Amino acid sequence: MRQIYNVEDERLLLELWFWNKTGRSLREDVDGEQRQLLGELREGEYAVVRVVVGGLVDRRTYLGCPYCRRRLRSGQCPEHGAVEAQRYEWKTYYGGDESWTGKIEFPPAFTGEDFTGKTLIVRGRMRIWQDELRFVVDRVIRVEQVILPEERPIVDELRRGGLTLEELEARLRNIGMSLTVFIKKYGNYIVEENGVYRWVSGSG
Repeated sequence: MRQIYNVEDERLLLELWFWNKTGRSLREDVDGEQRQLLGELREGEYAVVRVVVGGLVDRRTYLGCPYCRRRLRSGQCPEHGAVEAQRYEWKTYYGGDESWTGKIEFPPAFTGEDFTGKTLIVRGRMRIWQDELRFVVDRVIRVEQVILPEERPIVDELRRGGLTLEELEARLRNIGMSLTVFIKKYGNYIVEENGVYRWVSGSG
């Protein structure tokens, strides 16, 4: 298996485990509902859980039917016959919660989406595949983004007036985080204009 993630990605996962820094458990949802933990699930048992997603471990692509996403055989779908092939992919991330860490599988329904660095409310089940226990996601209910306490002053500066690359890297060094990890986590909320990084939208 080709390893796509690296040391920075694994470090990202550890930094995102905010329960170690805030005292909150992933069992406690933002709406007060109590979630099951991954370590409590039996093989094949479906549950709604809250997980942290780290680095991408593997990506498996195939040509499938645009209507049902089934794999094509000689250009034919078992149900829909001859169709125009679409490329789909299974993605495997390293992730978990405070009770279990391992591989989390996202099926072809999520082709094109990147969940690196996100905290998710998902529905899925534990499954043994290739002699390994994995959590297979069936549905993503909600995507969250958690700003850790030590990151808050940096985010506030990005909101107020922005930071140059040198200033941002200096602030991140003070909290032991690399620019690569920070951008992976908050890239959807940050833009760079004329050498200044600014927070444009998003969480917190």
